[in-house]
Amino acid sequence: MKKRILILLSSILTLVALSGAASACTATLYQPELPEALKK
Repeated sequence: MKKRILILLSSILTLVALSGAASACTATLYQPELPEALKK
């Protein structure tokens, strides 16, 4: 019984960690347009 609780708890915590990491990573993929003045 104790082993099942630990497996369930670790699975839930893994999902929470992955969802937090995924939401943080989407902001780093955004790259705004480069202004013409900086392209020179």
